[in-house]
Amino acid sequence: MLKFLFSILVGLGLVSNPFTVGNVVNNTPALFETSLASAMGTSDTSLTLVSGTLRDGTSLTGNICLTIDSGLTNTEYVCGTASSTSVTGLTRGIGSDGFTSYAALKFTHRYGADVKVTDFPALQQLSQYVNGAYGLPNPIQYATSVTTSSISNNQYLASKGYVDSVAFSGAPNGSLTQKGIYQEATKAQTVAGTAVGSTGADLVVPNSYFSNTPSATATVPVTDSDGTLPTGFVKQTASSSYNFLGNMNFASTTNSGTSTIQNAKINNNLVVSGNATLSGVNSGNFPNLISASTTNVTNNGTNETNIFSVSIPGGTLLTGNVIKAETTLEYVTRFTSVSNFILRLKYGSTNIATSTISLTSANQKPAGKLFVELFSAGTTSSQEANMFYLFPETTPTSTITWNSRLVGTSAEDSTTAKNLTLSMEVSGANDVVTAYNWYVAKLIQ
Repeated sequence: MLKFLFSILVGLGLVSNPFTVGNVVNNTPALFETSLASAMGTSDTSLTLVSGTLRDGTSLTGNICLTIDSGLTNTEYVCGTASSTSVTGLTRGIGSDGFTSYAALKFTHRYGADVKVTDFPALQQLSQYVNGAYGLPNPIQYATSVTTSSISNNQYLASKGYVDSVAFSGAPNGSLTQKGIYQEATKAQTVAGTAVGSTGADLVVPNSYFSNTPSATATVPVTDSDGTLPTGFVKQTASSSYNFLGNMNFASTTNSGTSTIQNAKINNNLVVSGNATLSGVNSGNFPNLISASTTNVTNNGTNETNIFSVSIPGGTLLTGNVIKAETTLEYVTRFTSVSNFILRLKYGSTNIATSTISLTSANQKPAGKLFVELFSAGTTSSQEANMFYLFPETTPTSTITWNSRLVGTSAEDSTTAKNLTLSMEVSGANDVVTAYNWYVAKLIQ
């Protein structure tokens, strides 16, 4: 209610806001007395003194309160800023609390009116400050000679330095079960997984390190609004290697087209529906098809004919890897009684193995399977090959089986692409041999 009435009085101009005076502690120089150098009206906010010199010869300066016409019915207390004989920014008609300005306490004063520094209102203002009626206008401080680092009396005012020194001294380090002090981790500590900081407190990762956008500096990945992690957080270079243990499912709703998996190690079964291209260092228990054909290849006459000539990509024959090929052959037509059936296996420019089957009867027409295995023999520039065939044939007089295992070597640089070639040739001018279907694959072990 008092605040409401006070606000009405301020609005009517009968009183002024007390805080216009209470923003400083005013000076009170001793035994200063002079007079007005000119008359004052009730609305004046400045005055001029006849003298502005104190007893010690210095000039009147700073914030000061004065009593005009002391002891008379128009006695008035004013406060302002002094600079020698000039006092400006006056608060007029100060009341009994030392702060509030009242219109009824503002008077006119004649030229030569007595002006002096008295205990009021300065002492009253100090009383109000000390009693907590008004807040102190400026921070208080101890003299530099006072030691505040070890204040022991509970009733003493604590300095900022003392508060800073003891703010955390009694607080425990935080943990999963205890609230307390933690230390922010640096990016290097975040990357290294450092648990405890230099202060002995557990480290926490600042929120600024979290992002859903990959960056060159250490970033803690955050999923997008759909709950998925942006692909930029996963290395996608050819040198990246990842191990997947257990089942890994690729749903058709999220993966389309042809997937390329490089440097993948698979410990269990991998089921691929659709197309998959595997390159790099691979391991598992399944073949990686390089090339295949269902087109029949026929040799007519004595010319050498390639059954296949397939480029083996560079890096395919790394240490321990194997290339496998297979086809079905049939000696379809014989026109000569004696003929040679020749098979050649080449890798790069090296003829690794040659097999010659001598046919001594026009009735002999071998047919069967031919298998090729090309191994990396310890280094990328050393290979060993097996060529094996099994050709059973039943003649009118007996059963004959042609089979052989040929072993050959090469020293080709397998880090660059080289062709693996299997060819056939017959010596009979009109003889016909057909290769039915073939494939070349890499065995992933």
